[in-house]
Amino acid sequence: MELGDKYRWEILGVAAFCFLIYAIVIQSIPPVLGILIDTFHISHTEAGMLMSLALFPAIVLSFPGGLLVDRFGIRITGIVSLLIMMLGTVVVAMGNNYWVLSLGRLIVGLGLVVLLVVLPKIISTWFAGREIGLAMGVYHTAFPLGTILTLNFAGILAYGLGWRVPIWVSAVLCAVALLLFIIFIRDKKGEQLEMLKPVNLLGTIKEAGWGIWCVGLAWAFFAACTISYFTYAPDYFISSGKDVTQAGLIASAPMFGSVVLATLIGMLIDRLGKKWLFIVIGLAGMALMLFLIPWFTGHALLLAIFMGIFIAMFTPASFAMAADILAERVRGIGFGIILTCQGFGHVLGPPIAGVFRDITGDYWWSFVALSVMALLGIIPIVVMAACRKTKR
Repeated sequence: MELGDKYRWEILGVAAFCFLIYAIVIQSIPPVLGILIDTFHISHTEAGMLMSLALFPAIVLSFPGGLLVDRFGIRITGIVSLLIMMLGTVVVAMGNNYWVLSLGRLIVGLGLVVLLVVLPKIISTWFAGREIGLAMGVYHTAFPLGTILTLNFAGILAYGLGWRVPIWVSAVLCAVALLLFIIFIRDKKGEQLEMLKPVNLLGTIKEAGWGIWCVGLAWAFFAACTISYFTYAPDYFISSGKDVTQAGLIASAPMFGSVVLATLIGMLIDRLGKKWLFIVIGLAGMALMLFLIPWFTGHALLLAIFMGIFIAMFTPASFAMAADILAERVRGIGFGIILTCQGFGHVLGPPIAGVFRDITGDYWWSFVALSVMALLGIIPIVVMAACRKTKR
Protein backbone atom coordinates (compact mmCIF):
# COMPACT_ATOMS: atom_id res chain seq x y z
CA MET A 1 0.00 0.00 0.00
CA GLU A 2 1.31 3.43 -0.91
CA LEU A 3 2.14 5.89 1.85
CA GLY A 4 -0.66 8.21 0.72
CA ASP A 5 -3.19 5.40 0.91
CA LYS A 6 -1.99 4.39 4.37
CA TYR A 7 -2.02 7.96 5.62
CA ARG A 8 -5.59 8.64 4.54
CA TRP A 9 -6.79 5.85 6.83
CA GLU A 10 -4.71 7.25 9.69
CA ILE A 11 -6.17 10.69 9.11
CA LEU A 12 -9.67 9.20 9.04
CA GLY A 13 -9.00 7.64 12.45
CA VAL A 14 -7.90 10.96 13.96
CA ALA A 15 -10.86 12.80 12.44
CA ALA A 16 -13.25 10.19 13.81
CA PHE A 17 -11.67 10.43 17.28
CA CYS A 18 -12.05 14.22 17.26
CA PHE A 19 -15.70 13.79 16.26
CA LEU A 20 -16.13 11.36 19.17
CA ILE A 21 -14.74 13.97 21.58
CA TYR A 22 -17.09 16.56 20.06
CA ALA A 23 -19.98 14.23 20.94
CA ILE A 24 -18.74 13.79 24.50
CA VAL A 25 -18.39 17.55 25.02
CA ILE A 26 -21.81 18.31 23.57
CA GLN A 27 -23.62 15.47 25.33
CA SER A 28 -22.04 16.12 28.74
CA ILE A 29 -25.03 18.34 29.67
CA PRO A 30 -28.09 16.02 29.26
CA PRO A 31 -26.98 13.46 31.90
CA VAL A 32 -26.64 16.25 34.48
CA LEU A 33 -29.70 18.22 33.36
CA GLY A 34 -31.74 17.36 36.45
CA ILE A 35 -28.87 18.28 38.77
CA LEU A 36 -28.35 21.63 37.03
CA ILE A 37 -32.07 22.44 37.19
CA ASP A 38 -32.13 21.77 40.95
CA THR A 39 -28.74 23.34 41.71
CA PHE A 40 -29.18 26.59 39.80
CA HIS A 41 -33.02 26.78 40.01
CA ILE A 42 -33.56 27.06 36.27
CA SER A 43 -36.41 25.93 33.99
CA HIS A 44 -36.30 23.13 31.45
CA THR A 45 -36.19 25.75 28.70
CA GLU A 46 -33.16 27.44 30.29
CA ALA A 47 -31.46 24.10 30.74
CA GLY A 48 -32.12 23.29 27.10
CA MET A 49 -30.42 26.56 26.15
CA LEU A 50 -27.15 25.17 27.50
CA MET A 51 -27.29 22.73 24.60
CA SER A 52 -28.29 25.40 22.12
CA LEU A 53 -25.61 27.90 23.17
CA ALA A 54 -22.82 25.47 22.30
CA LEU A 55 -24.17 25.32 18.76
CA PHE A 56 -25.40 28.91 18.35
CA PRO A 57 -22.11 30.16 16.82
CA ALA A 58 -22.71 27.78 13.91
CA ILE A 59 -25.48 30.09 12.71
CA VAL A 60 -23.35 33.22 12.35
CA LEU A 61 -19.80 31.88 12.04
CA SER A 62 -20.05 28.82 9.79
CA PHE A 63 -19.56 30.83 6.60
CA PRO A 64 -16.47 32.64 7.95
CA GLY A 65 -15.31 29.33 9.45
CA GLY A 66 -15.61 27.63 6.07
CA LEU A 67 -13.68 30.47 4.43
CA LEU A 68 -10.96 30.21 7.09
CA VAL A 69 -10.60 26.48 6.45
CA ASP A 70 -10.41 27.03 2.69
CA ARG A 71 -7.95 29.91 3.19
CA PHE A 72 -5.58 28.62 5.88
CA GLY A 73 -5.98 24.84 5.62
CA ILE A 74 -7.18 22.12 7.93
CA ARG A 75 -4.14 21.90 10.22
CA ILE A 76 -4.05 25.46 11.59
CA THR A 77 -7.81 25.90 11.83
CA GLY A 78 -8.27 22.47 13.42
CA ILE A 79 -5.68 23.10 16.14
CA VAL A 80 -7.18 26.48 17.04
CA SER A 81 -10.72 25.09 17.13
CA LEU A 82 -9.74 22.27 19.51
CA LEU A 83 -7.94 24.73 21.81
CA ILE A 84 -11.04 26.95 22.02
CA MET A 85 -13.31 23.95 22.63
CA MET A 86 -11.09 22.79 25.49
CA LEU A 87 -11.06 26.28 27.03
CA GLY A 88 -14.86 26.50 26.98
CA THR A 89 -15.19 23.08 28.59
CA VAL A 90 -12.90 24.16 31.43
CA VAL A 91 -15.04 27.29 31.99
CA VAL A 92 -18.15 25.12 32.28
CA ALA A 93 -16.43 22.78 34.74
CA MET A 94 -15.46 25.75 36.92
CA GLY A 95 -18.83 27.54 36.64
CA ASN A 96 -20.66 28.51 39.82
CA ASN A 97 -23.81 30.03 38.29
CA TYR A 98 -26.00 29.68 35.22
CA TRP A 99 -24.42 32.61 33.38
CA VAL A 100 -20.90 31.22 33.70
CA LEU A 101 -22.12 27.87 32.43
CA SER A 102 -23.75 29.68 29.50
CA LEU A 103 -20.54 31.56 28.73
CA GLY A 104 -18.53 28.35 28.78
CA ARG A 105 -20.94 26.60 26.43
CA LEU A 106 -20.81 29.58 24.07
CA ILE A 107 -16.99 29.40 24.01
CA VAL A 108 -17.25 25.66 23.32
CA GLY A 109 -19.44 26.55 20.37
CA LEU A 110 -16.84 28.93 18.96
CA GLY A 111 -14.41 26.04 18.71
CA LEU A 112 -16.95 23.54 17.43
CA VAL A 113 -18.12 25.76 14.58
CA VAL A 114 -14.73 25.50 12.86
CA LEU A 115 -13.98 21.92 13.92
CA LEU A 116 -17.18 20.66 12.30
CA VAL A 117 -16.08 22.21 9.01
CA VAL A 118 -12.52 20.92 9.30
CA LEU A 119 -13.33 17.26 9.98
CA PRO A 120 -15.61 16.47 7.00
CA LYS A 121 -13.31 18.44 4.71
CA ILE A 122 -10.38 16.28 5.85
CA ILE A 123 -12.29 13.15 4.85
CA SER A 124 -13.74 14.48 1.60
CA THR A 125 -10.28 15.70 0.56
CA TRP A 126 -8.63 12.32 1.01
CA PHE A 127 -11.53 10.04 0.03
CA ALA A 128 -13.43 11.95 -2.68
CA GLY A 129 -14.09 9.73 -5.67
CA ARG A 130 -13.31 6.45 -3.90
CA GLU A 131 -14.75 4.85 -0.78
CA ILE A 132 -16.36 8.13 0.31
CA GLY A 133 -19.43 6.31 1.63
CA LEU A 134 -17.28 3.94 3.68
CA ALA A 135 -15.18 6.82 5.04
CA MET A 136 -18.25 8.86 6.01
CA GLY A 137 -19.75 5.76 7.60
CA VAL A 138 -16.67 5.25 9.76
CA TYR A 139 -16.62 8.96 10.62
CA HIS A 140 -20.28 8.96 11.65
CA THR A 141 -19.72 5.97 13.91
CA ALA A 142 -17.78 8.27 16.24
CA PHE A 143 -20.63 10.58 17.24
CA PRO A 144 -23.02 7.81 18.32
CA LEU A 145 -20.23 6.02 20.18
CA GLY A 146 -19.40 9.22 22.07
CA THR A 147 -23.07 9.76 22.83
CA ILE A 148 -23.49 6.22 24.16
CA LEU A 149 -20.47 6.56 26.42
CA THR A 150 -21.56 9.95 27.73
CA LEU A 151 -25.25 9.22 28.32
CA ASN A 152 -24.44 5.94 30.08
CA PHE A 153 -21.48 6.93 32.23
CA ALA A 154 -21.62 10.71 32.71
CA GLY A 155 -24.79 10.46 34.78
CA ILE A 156 -23.25 7.79 37.00
CA LEU A 157 -20.18 9.99 37.58
CA ALA A 158 -22.31 13.08 38.17
CA TYR A 159 -24.68 11.52 40.68
CA GLY A 160 -21.85 9.71 42.44
CA LEU A 161 -19.04 12.29 42.43
CA GLY A 162 -20.67 15.58 41.44
CA TRP A 163 -21.82 17.13 38.16
CA ARG A 164 -18.43 18.75 37.46
CA VAL A 165 -16.57 15.43 37.18
CA PRO A 166 -17.88 14.37 33.74
CA ILE A 167 -17.23 17.91 32.46
CA TRP A 168 -13.59 17.73 33.59
CA VAL A 169 -13.26 14.32 31.94
CA SER A 170 -14.42 15.80 28.64
CA ALA A 171 -11.87 18.62 29.00
CA VAL A 172 -9.04 16.09 29.41
CA LEU A 173 -10.25 14.19 26.35
CA CYS A 174 -10.19 17.46 24.38
CA ALA A 175 -6.51 17.75 25.23
CA VAL A 176 -5.88 14.20 23.96
CA ALA A 177 -7.68 14.99 20.69
CA LEU A 178 -5.61 18.14 20.29
CA LEU A 179 -2.37 16.21 20.75
CA LEU A 180 -3.35 13.59 18.16
CA PHE A 181 -4.41 16.30 15.71
CA ILE A 182 -1.04 18.05 16.06
CA ILE A 183 0.87 14.81 15.54
CA PHE A 184 -1.04 13.34 12.59
CA ILE A 185 -2.95 15.98 10.63
CA ARG A 186 -1.34 17.88 7.80
CA ASP A 187 -2.62 19.63 4.70
CA LYS A 188 -2.65 17.62 1.50
CA LYS A 189 0.10 18.37 -1.00
CA GLY A 190 -1.02 20.67 -3.76
CA GLU A 191 -3.52 22.54 -1.57
CA GLN A 192 -1.08 25.22 -0.44
CA LEU A 193 -1.40 27.27 -3.62
CA GLU A 194 -5.20 27.10 -3.42
CA MET A 195 -5.08 28.29 0.19
CA LEU A 196 -3.05 31.36 -0.76
CA LYS A 197 -5.66 32.62 -3.24
CA PRO A 198 -8.04 35.36 -2.04
CA VAL A 199 -11.54 34.11 -1.24
CA ASN A 200 -14.76 35.98 -2.05
CA LEU A 201 -17.64 34.99 0.23
CA LEU A 202 -20.56 35.61 -2.12
CA GLY A 203 -18.75 34.17 -5.11
CA THR A 204 -17.77 31.05 -3.18
CA ILE A 205 -21.30 30.51 -1.89
CA LYS A 206 -22.65 30.85 -5.43
CA GLU A 207 -20.07 28.38 -6.73
CA ALA A 208 -21.06 25.85 -4.06
CA GLY A 209 -24.52 25.70 -5.67
CA TRP A 210 -28.10 25.45 -4.46
CA GLY A 211 -27.96 21.69 -3.95
CA ILE A 212 -25.81 22.02 -0.84
CA TRP A 213 -28.52 24.22 0.69
CA CYS A 214 -31.02 21.38 0.25
CA VAL A 215 -28.67 19.04 2.12
CA GLY A 216 -28.24 21.77 4.73
CA LEU A 217 -32.00 22.17 5.27
CA ALA A 218 -32.35 18.43 5.75
CA TRP A 219 -29.57 18.62 8.33
CA ALA A 220 -31.34 21.51 10.09
CA PHE A 221 -34.44 19.43 10.74
CA PHE A 222 -32.41 16.30 11.51
CA ALA A 223 -30.28 18.22 14.02
CA ALA A 224 -33.31 19.84 15.66
CA CYS A 225 -35.06 16.55 16.40
CA THR A 226 -31.99 14.54 17.39
CA ILE A 227 -30.36 17.11 19.70
CA SER A 228 -33.75 17.71 21.35
CA TYR A 229 -34.20 13.99 21.92
CA PHE A 230 -30.77 13.59 23.50
CA THR A 231 -31.31 16.73 25.60
CA TYR A 232 -34.60 15.70 27.20
CA ALA A 233 -34.73 11.91 26.87
CA PRO A 234 -32.78 11.22 30.11
CA ASP A 235 -35.11 13.51 32.09
CA TYR A 236 -38.19 12.08 30.35
CA PHE A 237 -37.33 8.48 31.14
CA ILE A 238 -36.39 9.33 34.74
CA SER A 239 -39.76 11.10 35.14
CA SER A 240 -41.39 7.96 33.69
CA GLY A 241 -40.03 5.88 36.56
CA LYS A 242 -36.66 4.72 35.23
CA ASP A 243 -33.53 4.99 37.34
CA VAL A 244 -30.58 7.01 36.08
CA THR A 245 -28.83 3.95 34.60
CA GLN A 246 -31.92 2.78 32.71
CA ALA A 247 -32.68 6.31 31.51
CA GLY A 248 -29.14 6.73 30.17
CA LEU A 249 -29.31 3.37 28.41
CA ILE A 250 -32.60 4.11 26.65
CA ALA A 251 -31.63 7.69 25.83
CA SER A 252 -28.44 6.54 24.17
CA ALA A 253 -30.02 3.55 22.40
CA PRO A 254 -30.50 5.36 19.04
CA MET A 255 -26.73 5.48 18.81
CA PHE A 256 -26.36 1.68 19.01
CA GLY A 257 -27.56 1.24 15.45
CA SER A 258 -25.19 3.89 14.15
CA VAL A 259 -22.18 2.35 15.87
CA VAL A 260 -22.91 -1.05 14.37
CA LEU A 261 -24.38 -0.09 11.00
CA ALA A 262 -23.00 3.29 9.86
CA THR A 263 -19.88 1.76 8.30
CA LEU A 264 -21.84 -1.06 6.66
CA ILE A 265 -24.42 1.36 5.30
CA GLY A 266 -21.60 3.55 4.00
CA MET A 267 -20.28 0.58 2.03
CA LEU A 268 -23.79 -0.10 0.75
CA ILE A 269 -24.09 3.51 -0.38
CA ASP A 270 -20.84 3.17 -2.36
CA ARG A 271 -22.24 0.08 -4.05
CA LEU A 272 -25.85 1.15 -4.74
CA GLY A 273 -25.67 4.93 -5.04
CA LYS A 274 -29.06 6.71 -4.66
CA LYS A 275 -27.87 8.64 -1.63
CA TRP A 276 -31.08 10.70 -1.61
CA LEU A 277 -33.16 7.55 -1.03
CA PHE A 278 -31.10 6.57 2.02
CA ILE A 279 -31.66 10.08 3.40
CA VAL A 280 -35.43 10.01 2.86
CA ILE A 281 -35.89 6.56 4.39
CA GLY A 282 -33.72 7.57 7.34
CA LEU A 283 -35.75 10.69 8.15
CA ALA A 284 -39.13 8.98 7.67
CA GLY A 285 -38.14 6.12 9.96
CA MET A 286 -36.88 8.52 12.63
CA ALA A 287 -40.17 10.44 12.52
CA LEU A 288 -42.16 7.27 13.10
CA MET A 289 -40.03 6.11 16.04
CA LEU A 290 -40.13 9.52 17.74
CA PHE A 291 -43.92 9.57 17.45
CA LEU A 292 -44.28 6.08 18.93
CA ILE A 293 -41.94 6.42 21.94
CA PRO A 294 -44.31 8.38 24.25
CA TRP A 295 -47.18 6.05 23.27
CA PHE A 296 -45.23 2.89 24.05
CA THR A 297 -42.77 3.95 26.74
CA GLY A 298 -42.54 0.37 27.97
CA HIS A 299 -41.00 -0.54 24.61
CA ALA A 300 -38.96 2.65 24.30
CA LEU A 301 -35.64 0.81 24.26
CA LEU A 302 -36.62 -1.21 21.19
CA LEU A 303 -38.06 1.84 19.43
CA ALA A 304 -34.92 3.85 20.20
CA ILE A 305 -32.72 1.10 18.77
CA PHE A 306 -34.77 1.11 15.56
CA MET A 307 -34.43 4.90 15.42
CA GLY A 308 -30.66 4.39 15.46
CA ILE A 309 -30.87 2.26 12.32
CA PHE A 310 -32.55 5.14 10.48
CA ILE A 311 -30.01 7.64 11.84
CA ALA A 312 -27.26 5.38 10.47
CA MET A 313 -28.87 5.71 7.03
CA PHE A 314 -29.15 9.50 7.08
CA THR A 315 -25.75 10.66 8.30
CA PRO A 316 -23.25 8.95 5.94
CA ALA A 317 -25.57 9.35 2.94
CA SER A 318 -26.03 13.09 3.47
CA PHE A 319 -22.32 13.82 3.87
CA ALA A 320 -21.41 11.57 0.94
CA MET A 321 -23.94 13.47 -1.16
CA ALA A 322 -22.37 16.76 -0.06
CA ALA A 323 -18.92 15.52 -1.09
CA ASP A 324 -20.34 14.55 -4.50
CA ILE A 325 -21.87 17.94 -5.31
CA LEU A 326 -19.04 20.14 -3.98
CA ALA A 327 -15.85 20.99 -5.85
CA GLU A 328 -12.64 20.65 -3.82
CA ARG A 329 -12.00 24.40 -3.67
CA VAL A 330 -15.41 25.16 -2.12
CA ARG A 331 -15.78 22.20 0.22
CA GLY A 332 -14.94 24.34 3.25
CA ILE A 333 -17.74 26.82 2.55
CA GLY A 334 -20.02 23.95 1.48
CA PHE A 335 -19.70 22.17 4.79
CA GLY A 336 -19.99 25.61 6.41
CA ILE A 337 -23.42 25.95 4.76
CA ILE A 338 -24.46 22.58 6.19
CA LEU A 339 -23.17 23.60 9.60
CA THR A 340 -25.05 26.91 9.46
CA CYS A 341 -28.30 25.08 8.80
CA GLN A 342 -27.43 22.46 11.40
CA GLY A 343 -26.76 25.29 13.86
CA PHE A 344 -30.27 26.68 13.37
CA GLY A 345 -31.65 23.23 14.11
CA HIS A 346 -29.51 22.79 17.19
CA VAL A 347 -30.35 26.23 18.56
CA LEU A 348 -34.09 26.13 17.92
CA GLY A 349 -34.82 22.45 18.59
CA PRO A 350 -34.24 22.10 22.37
CA PRO A 351 -35.99 25.37 23.35
CA ILE A 352 -39.00 24.48 21.18
CA ALA A 353 -39.24 21.04 22.77
CA GLY A 354 -38.69 22.62 26.20
CA VAL A 355 -41.49 25.16 25.65
CA PHE A 356 -43.94 22.35 24.86
CA ARG A 357 -42.83 20.58 28.04
CA ASP A 358 -43.16 23.70 30.21
CA ILE A 359 -46.57 24.66 28.80
CA THR A 360 -48.20 21.23 28.90
CA GLY A 361 -46.30 19.72 31.83
CA ASP A 362 -45.77 16.60 29.74
CA TYR A 363 -43.29 15.45 27.09
CA TRP A 364 -45.92 13.99 24.73
CA TRP A 365 -46.26 17.10 22.55
CA SER A 366 -42.49 17.54 22.59
CA PHE A 367 -42.10 14.15 20.89
CA VAL A 368 -44.80 15.03 18.35
CA ALA A 369 -42.87 18.19 17.48
CA LEU A 370 -39.66 16.17 17.02
CA SER A 371 -41.47 13.77 14.69
CA VAL A 372 -42.73 16.65 12.55
CA MET A 373 -39.21 18.10 12.36
CA ALA A 374 -37.86 14.85 10.94
CA LEU A 375 -40.61 14.72 8.29
CA LEU A 376 -39.92 18.29 7.18
CA GLY A 377 -36.31 17.34 6.45
CA ILE A 378 -37.50 15.04 3.65
CA ILE A 379 -38.89 17.89 1.51
CA PRO A 380 -35.65 19.59 0.34
CA ILE A 381 -33.99 16.26 -0.48
CA VAL A 382 -36.93 15.09 -2.60
CA VAL A 383 -37.01 18.45 -4.40
CA MET A 384 -33.27 18.28 -5.13
CA ALA A 385 -33.43 14.67 -6.32
CA ALA A 386 -36.36 15.46 -8.62
CA CYS A 387 -34.59 18.51 -10.08
CA ARG A 388 -31.36 16.61 -10.69
CA LYS A 389 -33.24 13.75 -12.36
CA THR A 390 -35.11 16.21 -14.61
CA LYS A 391 -31.86 17.97 -15.51
CA ARG A 392 -30.19 14.69 -16.49
